[in-house]
Formats: sequence, structure tokens, C-alpha cells
Amino acid sequence: MDREANALPRNLNRTIIRMALPAMAESVLLTLVLFVDTVLVGWLRDPAALGAVALGGTFYFALQGLFVAIGVGGTALTARSWGAGDRDGAGRASANAVGIGFAASLVATAVSFALVVPYLRAMGAQPEVLGPGVTYIEILLVGAPANMTMLVALACLRASGDTVTPLKLSGLYNLLNLVGDFALIFGVGPIPAMGVAGAAWATSISGYIAAGVTAWVLIARPTGLTIHFTDISRWSRDIARRIARVAAPAFAELVIQRAGYIVFMGFVTALGTTALAAHSIALRIESLSYGPGWGFSVAAAALVGQSLGAGNPDQAERIGWRAALLGGSYMSACGLVFLAAGPWLVAPFLATPDVLSTAGGLVRIVAFAQPLMAVYFVMAGSHRGAGDTKPPLLVTLIGVIPLRLAFVWLFGFRLGYGIQGVWAACVVDWLGRATLMMWFFKRGTWRRTVV
Repeated sequence: MDREANALPRNLNRTIIRMALPAMAESVLLTLVLFVDTVLVGWLRDPAALGAVALGGTFYFALQGLFVAIGVGGTALTARSWGAGDRDGAGRASANAVGIGFAASLVATAVSFALVVPYLRAMGAQPEVLGPGVTYIEILLVGAPANMTMLVALACLRASGDTVTPLKLSGLYNLLNLVGDFALIFGVGPIPAMGVAGAAWATSISGYIAAGVTAWVLIARPTGLTIHFTDISRWSRDIARRIARVAAPAFAELVIQRAGYIVFMGFVTALGTTALAAHSIALRIESLSYGPGWGFSVAAAALVGQSLGAGNPDQAERIGWRAALLGGSYMSACGLVFLAAGPWLVAPFLATPDVLSTAGGLVRIVAFAQPLMAVYFVMAGSHRGAGDTKPPLLVTLIGVIPLRLAFVWLFGFRLGYGIQGVWAACVVDWLGRATLMMWFFKRGTWRRTVV
């Protein structure tokens, strides 16, 4: 009996880690798209160009919110069906999510073109940042339909327990983007140097190629999660309604999160071009640490949803807590690296000395947030995998306004600590979010969620 009782936790660890590791690597690859843009644009040694990429990345990040939410809805339905052994149902749920994502991407992209200049002006972009910022964002929007639809498709693949295929597809995307960045930013042979515009074109072109390969994989492969084109073009009203029911709170959460981040970036921009450039570099370094937390969040979402689909909520709860422990351990290690090596990590950006010095200090500050971020990511992922998307919404609402923005104003401006105070406020925010998400998960209302 004791042997059997001890076997399950070991199996859970192995199962969670096996799913999390490819997702962790994929997260790093997805992050590297804008990371590589930032590094190579940094080699231009132009703070205005770095500022344009930072603000452009924030705009694009906000646009992604809708499609992350659609992916959450697709994840919950796909994971439940997959856990119940209904492979056809999982395929139909995924196809509907992809179809909805593609239609939404066309509408959202068209609307976004009209918002670029007002956004940059509202963010307080200096005249030298405004021009390249508009160019960078508008070119990114050309590739948005492919990139956003691909986000939804990869989320559904992960929900079926397949985290290796998304890793391969993201690897292809990054390889294409890296080659394109070198060729288009600096110019190669007959290709002229395009600077910031070249970085954006590389991302957009790479996205269309990677999205095409993703579609081929989902439709043509004989095993694993498979979708039919007719299910994409002909939505099921019932499945679409269920996806929307799960996605709506997730979308509201992301709207609040993205809107709060835009206001947050307004605070950063108000501190000047040097602070904005340093923030951009430190943010790219910090984003590399999201991998462990996001990877374990992906594993928790898929396994919690599958366990509920199989009628085993007790195992789902064990998975949630165990994934939080494992993710927290991995991200604590990232925090130690940040604390010890912050100035060295930012050195490859080759920006001006004052920008690099400030960025290195910011990396050391965010080291203290790493385990907190992991706990939040995994607990929120567990809720989303169960289809219970209201608690993450409430936690984000509390975290963005009473915690992050209030403390940003207090530390960064009222007390006069500048960009360092802004990043310290983020640590307070993550502490509050992690604590609240653990409380919601312990309550267990997610066990009874119907999707």
C-alpha cells in the first residue's frame, strides 16, 4: 500500500516535467522573437530605435490578449474532451477555436491600424520615437493574422498533451525570424538595410510561413490532435458558445492586464528615453525567465483539464500544487542567476553605458519576483485548464490597480526612486497575485466548473 501511495507523486512529477520542459523551451523561443528584434536594433546604438521597439512590442502584446483568451477557451474544451477519450470532440473544439481566432484576427488587425498613432501619442512617445514606432507597429500588424491564429492553434495542441510539436513550430518561427532580422535590419547583398522596419518585416514574414506549416501539421498528420478544414469553416454554434463562455472572463482579464500595462508603460515613458531603453532591455532579459513558470502553467492547464474530463478532480488538485512547487523551484534558480549576473546579462545589447548600467540593476530587482511569478502562473493556469476563468480575472483586477499602478506611482514618482522604484513595485504586485491565486485554488470552486 505504501509503495502504491508513493508511486503517484513520482509519476506526477515525471508527467508534469515531461510536458513542461518542451513548453518551457517553446516559451523562450516565442519570447526570442521580440528579444532578437531588441538585441539587433540595440546594435544600431540608437535609444530612439530601442524605444520604438519597446512601445511597439507593448502594443502588439496588448493585441495578443484576445487570442490568448480564445486559446484559453480552446484549451479547456480540448483538454476535457481529450481526457474523456473523445478525440473527435477534441478536434472539433480545436477547429472551432482556430476558426474563431482567424476571423477575429482580421477584424482586430483592421481596427488596430487606426489606433497606432493615437496610442504612441498617448504613451508620450518623444518625436524621435514616434516615426520609427509607427513604422514598426504597422508592419507587425501586416503579419498579425498569421501570428494570432497560430497562438490559438498551438494552445489547442498543448491541451492535448502535445508540447513537442508546438516547440518545433516555434523553433522554425525563430530561425526564420533570426535570419530575416540579420538580412533586413543591416542589409545583405542586394537587400538594403532597413533598420527598425527590417526587424518588423522579418517577424511578419516568418509568422506567415510558420502559420502555414502549423495548419499543414494540424490537418495532414495521421496521429495526435487532428482537425478537419470543414470544422474550421463551419463553426458549431454550441462549441463556439462554450468557448466564448470560458474565453470571456479570460479576455476581460487580459484587457485589464494589457490596459494596465499600457498605463504602466506611460509611467515608464514619462521617466525619459534612457529609462525607457533600459526598461526595454531588462524586460527582454526578464522575459527569458517566463519559460519555467509558463511551461509548468501549460502542463498544469492540460493535465488539470484532462483529469477533470476523466472524472478525477483529486488528481487535478494534486497536479496544480505539484506544478506550482516545481515551477517555483525552477524560477527561483532563474532569480539567483539574475541577482548574481544582472549587469553581464544585459551586456550583449551593446547600448550606451548609462542604459546598460540601469538595465542591469533592474534585472537584479526582478530576481526577487521569480518564485512569486511561477506560483501565480501555475495557479492561474490550473484554473484556466479547468475552465474556471473568473478567479484569475479578479486577481488581475486587484493586482493591476491597487497593487501595481498604485505602488508604481508611490515608489517611482512620489518617493523619487525612478525606474528602479517602478520595478520594485512590480515585485509587490507579484506577491499579492501569487497569494490570492493560491487562496482561490485552495477554495476548490474550479472542481465544479462546467465547460
